[in-house]
Amino acid sequence: MTNGTFPGTPVLRIIDADMKTRPDRAPRRPASHPPPRQAPLSERRFEDLLQQASAFFAQAERDPVADKQAVIEEILETLNRHGLTVADLRSSY
Repeated sequence: MTNGTFPGTPVLRIIDADMKTRPDRAPRRPASHPPPRQAPLSERRFEDLLQQASAFFAQAERDPVADKQAVIEEILETLNRHGLTVADLRSSY
């Protein structure tokens, strides 16, 4: 196909901007630089983080049903040691 204005010159096709983008591709973004390296942890900071992680995992491993049962057993033992019953507790308030 040639341009009618200048014989032998190819026709330039103008593409709409919407036709250039494909919906199945995310727009390209310029490459970002990696984050700067952080200074190594101090021994104290490392120990602090380790303690926090240990506390977190200890809390996650707790069994609330077993904890509740242990408290009930402790209360019953205390009541027996002092010669009290649940009825004594209810009548006290």
